[in-house]
Amino acid sequence: MLQSLAHQRGTAGDQEIEAGIAQVRQYIEAHGSSRFEAVWESDTGPYRSIDRTSNRVGVRRRRDDGLWEHFVFAGQWGSEVAKGRDAPALARAMIERGLMLPGADGKSSVSMKVPGLGNSARLYALTPALLNGA
Repeated sequence: MLQSLAHQRGTAGDQEIEAGIAQVRQYIEAHGSSRFEAVWESDTGPYRSIDRTSNRVGVRRRRDDGLWEHFVFAGQWGSEVAKGRDAPALARAMIERGLMLPGADGKSSVSMKVPGLGNSARLYALTPALLNGA
């Protein structure tokens, strides 16, 4: 019986990845505005950010097409957003599916300059495809 169930749904690893992606998607849906600071938004213009960010786990920026990109601080990826999952394996699977951008150095996180954070920070770069049903 157990073997036939595994055959029907694929491997246990595949289900774990699917559950992890769903968890990350739900996290962004629930906390996208409250825990991700819009550091690239100016104080003027149509997308002005006036909200205070408590318990920040990352930053976000609006693309030219109006969609948001979310960037999770490396230290918050495994402890908060992907909590309880195999965070490195989840990141690799999300990169393969175009839900996360890989770093130029072959790592799952990207190194980028973020206003107010100094020279460079390591972040997991989630693409808008995560929320757009991909």
